[in-house]
Amino acid sequence: MTKNKGLENLDLKIYIIPLLLISGFFFVSGSFVLSTVRNHYYDQKNEEAVKLAKSYAHSISKFTEGEEIVNSLLEDKIRIAASSVQYFEDELSNEMLRSLAGTLDVDEVDFYNETGYLEFSNLENLIGWEIYPGHSIDLFLKSGEEILVEDIRQDVITGDYYKYGYLKLGNGSLIQVGIRANTVYDFLERFSVETLLDEMKGNADALHIDILGTDLEVIATTEQDRVMTIYQDESEIWAALNDNRDYSYIYNAEEGAHYDVIVPLKMDDEEVYALSVGYSLEETTKSVKSVSLFGLGALGFIYASILYNMHATYRKSRRLHQTAYYDELTELPNKVHLEHFIASEISSGIHNRSALMMINIQNFKQINLTYGYIFGDLVIRAMANKLQSFEKDGFTLFRFSVDRFVLYRESVPSEVELLICLEKIAEAFEEPLNVDGAQLYLSIKSGVVMIDDGYMDVNRIFKDASVALEEIRNRDVSYILFDEKMFQNIQREDVIVKEMRAAVEAKNTACLYLEYQPVIETGSDRIAGFEALARMNSQTYGRVSPLEFIEAAEKNMLISALGSFFLDQALEFIKGLEDDGQKEIKVAVNISGIQLIQKDFTSSVLSRMKDHQVRPEQLELEITESILLDNFDMINSKLKILSDAGIHIALDDFGTGYSSFVRLQELHIDTLKIDRHFIGKLVNSSHDAITGDIIRMAHSYGLKVVAEGVENELQKEYLVNHDCDYLQGYLYSPSVSGEKAKKMLKGK
Repeated sequence: MTKNKGLENLDLKIYIIPLLLISGFFFVSGSFVLSTVRNHYYDQKNEEAVKLAKSYAHSISKFTEGEEIVNSLLEDKIRIAASSVQYFEDELSNEMLRSLAGTLDVDEVDFYNETGYLEFSNLENLIGWEIYPGHSIDLFLKSGEEILVEDIRQDVITGDYYKYGYLKLGNGSLIQVGIRANTVYDFLERFSVETLLDEMKGNADALHIDILGTDLEVIATTEQDRVMTIYQDESEIWAALNDNRDYSYIYNAEEGAHYDVIVPLKMDDEEVYALSVGYSLEETTKSVKSVSLFGLGALGFIYASILYNMHATYRKSRRLHQTAYYDELTELPNKVHLEHFIASEISSGIHNRSALMMINIQNFKQINLTYGYIFGDLVIRAMANKLQSFEKDGFTLFRFSVDRFVLYRESVPSEVELLICLEKIAEAFEEPLNVDGAQLYLSIKSGVVMIDDGYMDVNRIFKDASVALEEIRNRDVSYILFDEKMFQNIQREDVIVKEMRAAVEAKNTACLYLEYQPVIETGSDRIAGFEALARMNSQTYGRVSPLEFIEAAEKNMLISALGSFFLDQALEFIKGLEDDGQKEIKVAVNISGIQLIQKDFTSSVLSRMKDHQVRPEQLELEITESILLDNFDMINSKLKILSDAGIHIALDDFGTGYSSFVRLQELHIDTLKIDRHFIGKLVNSSHDAITGDIIRMAHSYGLKVVAEGVENELQKEYLVNHDCDYLQGYLYSPSVSGEKAKKMLKGK
């Protein structure tokens, strides 16, 4: 990619016109000799290029046969597989399909029954998968086709890339045969145009040989990273090629003058249009050098004077250009440069899919705060140097903003190739970055947008890349490709946050409310308390998962207000229980880590209890293990204040976080809640031992134990036998409304 493409270039007319006038005499006097020598040499090169093109035209066409051969072979294998299945329909088994896969030399053979259920397969881990609406197989079954061979795609079960073929059977069942993508690529490599071009280059003295498409773009070349540049009127080239004539022209490259010949090719592949062969003019230049020396002596002094003035003026203009379009810190092209370039691409029409990769340093703010902004600048420079190494893969690097870079690639042959590049980038940052002698790990996330002719606005491209970065922020992956679902998720989150904010401000308990799940005392089977569980009923989306709306509240700085709103509801419920004479019932309320680290959290809780006239012993606050990781001492001091005031403290989801029994001795808690993961494993003796040990150790520290997620009598029996204090789960009751909870206490 030419970095200045799409930008307003400096006005070179004021430099070129004087040079052209002075050079006129030189070119007039030498034109006859130069044209005679050049024409003779060019005729030879033209004849050689035409012969070369004609001799290899048939060979080039071979690369189009590869895909047809693969499809034909796969169709044959599908029909053989289908015949075998029909013949042995009453004896179908996984073993038979494994044998068939080995015989046919394929990676996967599956049999789907008439209901769409994957009944038999040589890969037994796939058995049980069912076809869902919109899947490729579903679309094929609904079509009128009997057999179909697909392009390479990602398998939805394993995530691996396959080339699949399908055949319908008479009773509505279906045979699926798959070959791994790597196998297909290895086969097609023998037909690749690059292999043929290397063969051509080895038999010719050309600098480069290019295969051109219908828009004169380079489809394949012997020169890596070559970009086709034509310094002639393209209409003349089109006229010559359409008339089945070759076309030649001269241009100057950094390494010297080149002579290019473009020869039309008549191919079955509609994408292949012409062959371009380039030669060096070094020998020709030597032939005419003696003629040129006569004029150079006379023009030397005049040239030197003019060039000095031109150089001074150009440097000033160049500095202004550099300031406008390049980043001062890294000297990389900046966001403005990128905007101009992509806008130019869009206006000229995007014929091949491009890729924009927005790379964010997730922990850059922390680096600045820890090491200072001067060190932060060094990090940015080191990051830029590391990312520039990927420009050899066809990418161009831009400094987009403070902690963001962009890698842009004009043409992406396939999504697979792009994913390989993304993996290489992710792996590069698994090692620490050496910055001023310090080894620093950077947390790098990449949001990727595939750009096609559907994109008509630069800002939309940047927005979609930013949406992808937002989507990946809390995921344990290094990169993600944008899709419309991400934008829909952003819109959904925005609606949910707005509804939550409005509900909190209006104290709307129809939208945000609590349900209560009973906690049962083991010995008496009576209700000892309730856990208050947050619920949301969105006006737009209906019931919203607590995980979703609580995460949205945390991301949008709403969790403190939301937590206070739910705490008020729980305190009001407790007050209602006391008014009904249920003074011994405890109600547990979940507290987020963000709430707990607020400076005024403890005073706010105590103040709200006083406002609602609730006794401290009726309230229990539940915290999760994960929030103790970085703030143990500060949080523990707050828990002590609350515990000293008479409020019960419970550690929720024990066993999934960071706590240890040693630290439990220091923690100001009353109750340990064993995570449902351990309860669900009680049928396994090894997990049984772990659960029993947790209960025993907790009791040794004077803690009460609540088992969450109790769903069957076997679990209950085990927990009772191991002296678990309280049980909670669907075996007794799901979460219910406040009114229903009160009725349960009254035995109704």
